Amino acid sequence: TARVAITGQGAGSMGGAFYVGNDFAKYDTGSNAVVAFVAGDYTNDPAENNWGSSNNVKLTANNTTTLLGNRQILSLNNTTGAATLATNGNLLSISSGVSGVSGILSSNNFTITGAAGGGITAGTAGSPAELVLQSTGGTIFLGAAIRDNAPSGGAVTLTKGGASNVTFSGTMANTYTGPTYFNGGRVDLSRSPYATVVPGDLTITGANVFLNTQEQIADTSNVTINYFNNAGSLQTGAANVNETIRSLTISAVGGGNVVANGGIIGIQIYGDV
Repeated sequence: TARVAITGQGAGSMGGAFYVGNDFAKYDTGSNAVVAFVAGDYTNDPAENNWGSSNNVKLTANNTTTLLGNRQILSLNNTTGAATLATNGNLLSISSGVSGVSGILSSNNFTITGAAGGGITAGTAGSPAELVLQSTGGTIFLGAAIRDNAPSGGAVTLTKGGASNVTFSGTMANTYTGPTYFNGGRVDLSRSPYATVVPGDLTITGANVFLNTQEQIADTSNVTINYFNNAGSLQTGAANVNETIRSLTISAVGGGNVVANGGIIGIQIYGDV
């Protein structure tokens, strides 16, 4: 049987960046192997007021869960095809406690909505953290704002992983202050015009990113496109979309692409190319 043994790795969750199949990954010291979470590692409680800082939450029903207050959990996993999480004006904090990396994993369509004053963050207050969106099937439709975890010292980095899709929808601007990494799959920037999705520097590696509305990336953003596994592009998904960035770097053998599909892409770069 194939396995991965990690010297010095403690038992338990490996954080939001690691998964096995449709579940987060943990390390089993008995077998010295990376294995998937099992049912007992999750709470399936649909009553969000019972979610707490010791819970890995797994959504298994096609219904809408509405946050009635701020909540802190270890991780969030969706396996259904029609689940919705409505954060409203509340903050969902996801903190795995493992190297500051926390995650949302979805193997099917999953909608997360938001409203002013609420959103999603990662880590513990005042410490830098990373939020990883792992899309392994279907599309994550993310309408909630992603925020830093504290007024100062809690910068959040956003990473998209997995071979499937993430669509940034709705009207709320993201305000986290760390960099953004889109790795693999398709990413649609479809928030309301001028509602910023990418507030800082952006690195695209093996992902195809589509600009569907005006000005989704901050004007001060330095954008890097790394062509990998036959993918790596920044494209328009609609006609006459304009985007302003500070600089653009295209690297790796095979190049990356800036492509206009069905219209004009007006990328204004006021720094380096």
